Amino acid sequence: MKEFIGAMIRTGRKNKEMTQEDLAAVVDLSVQAISNLERGETLPNLQSLVALSNALNIPIQNFFTQSGNTPSRDKKEAEIIGLLHELDDRSLDIAIKQIQALRDT
Repeated sequence: MKEFIGAMIRTGRKNKEMTQEDLAAVVDLSVQAISNLERGETLPNLQSLVALSNALNIPIQNFFTQSGNTPSRDKKEAEIIGLLHELDDRSLDIAIKQIQALRDT
């Protein structure tokens, strides 16, 4: 779970073109805390998770979409979810078709 949440935070931050310093200032955490979260070393407390959700415009429930697979797979799925969240409807339709084509190969 730590790796999944960390990947969600990192992907969301990069999508917003923020540095770790930028995000730390917005959510009132240290840069080290942001780094630890993104690397999956620690979990945020509820207050920090709400602040991260708001700052990154990620619905809080997305942090709990973890599939229960290996940490490596969870991390990859979190990155995909973060990227999909930033797409407009047309691009999302294209992404769905591409993923379906990959699945069917």
